[in-house]
Amino acid sequence: FQTDLRHDSGPVTSINQMPEGAMIAASEHIQALWNFSKDVSTDTGRAFDATAGALFRYWRERGDATFNQDDATWQQIWDAYREGEFKLEGCELTCAKFGASVDFGAIVRGYALDRMADMLESSWGIHRALLMASGSVTLALDPPGESAGWRIGVGAQSEIKLCRFAMASKTADPERNNLVDPRTGQAVTLAGPVRAIATSALEA
Repeated sequence: FQTDLRHDSGPVTSINQMPEGAMIAASEHIQALWNFSKDVSTDTGRAFDATAGALFRYWRERGDATFNQDDATWQQIWDAYREGEFKLEGCELTCAKFGASVDFGAIVRGYALDRMADMLESSWGIHRALLMASGSVTLALDPPGESAGWRIGVGAQSEIKLCRFAMASKTADPERNNLVDPRTGQAVTLAGPVRAIATSALEA
């Protein structure tokens, strides 16, 4: 509830409805996702940007319709995104310039898996587990028995073994893919599936 944009009365929706100059108290979860997102945004030159939510929504709702560069709706959303700005100081998140829209997207799944793994190990002493979220993110703790790792399918014919690593995947299927490049505002078509392995599900 703290991080999911689909909750109409949730904190993320409240953030996106703030007028310019307004401030909201950000929860521990929002702060963690925000700080991670800002670091990755800086590292990638804004190829990843959690404040591009309006762009994601535009392309998701557009569907298969042919894009027109002169689309006034797209231009308005694009201009607002480039001008919009949020600032987080301590636990206070302020709308410095109205126009941006927060959508943490898939990193919420990774964050949730990391929190679940920490709870299993720290609170319950469970160290052997395989956690999955939405079929797109997998986090492997210690494997069962004497195995070198959990067997994870990669495509139709291959598999890898994971132990103390996470893997995330993005399909190339255009009907299920809503990948957008915030640097151009345009939807991206993938040549094939993209997979990433990292030490935490959030990073993956």
